[in-house]
Amino acid sequence: MATTKKEESMAQDAREILEQAVKGKSDDEIKSFAETMGGTEAILDLTFEGQKAALNPDKAQDCIIGYELTDGDKIYSYVVTIKDKAASFEKREPTDARVTLGLAFPDYLRLIAGDLDGMQAFMQGKLKLKGDMMFAQQVPMMFDLT
Repeated sequence: MATTKKEESMAQDAREILEQAVKGKSDDEIKSFAETMGGTEAILDLTFEGQKAALNPDKAQDCIIGYELTDGDKIYSYVVTIKDKAASFEKREPTDARVTLGLAFPDYLRLIAGDLDGMQAFMQGKLKLKGDMMFAQQVPMMFDLT
């Protein structure tokens, strides 16, 4: 399902707000921002909705990408399914994912906002990968996040 110009514009606006909210901010400042926007889960839902609009169909590969995102002692599990050049997401454990990315909530927001490099995060232990590590390097290329 193709995105409309309005959806693309809204996704771009959301990305800009997210970039401003995380760039150079501490974990506590990011969590505070999330609280003003409805909480961690509400922000995560918005970011995964945004992935649908950010998918580049020309670079999309059919796959399942898992996310295990932590905020304190709570784990938020999401699955992004890419099929037929379209993305969808579900809140569930990523048992069938080709690769699963594990991050703390603030680092996840930094990663998708472009304020944290994925390779650097992995090398620093901020990004944990389960599954196909070579495929993990291809995941960012499927999404237009700039």
